Amino acid sequence: PARHNLGVALMRAGRLDEAIAALRDAVAAEPDSEGALYTLGVALLATGDRQGSAACARQLVAFGTDEGSALAKRLTGSADAP
Repeated sequence: PARHNLGVALMRAGRLDEAIAALRDAVAAEPDSEGALYTLGVALLATGDRQGSAACARQLVAFGTDEGSALAKRLTGSADAP
């Protein structure tokens, strides 16, 4: 959780490249961390990496989580995306 929390803090500070690095570390350390994977997908989308974000969404959908649908909505620009 520490790397995920660091990634969130870095995102909030607008330091997206550093946030992505921390979130990739978080996902590598805990591959089943839905929160870290979702946040990584959001960060990637914020940098314009739609492919990377979509890969995160696919993994989350495979986990059967609501986060997968939420990230997919962000990718498609749905107005009610979290």
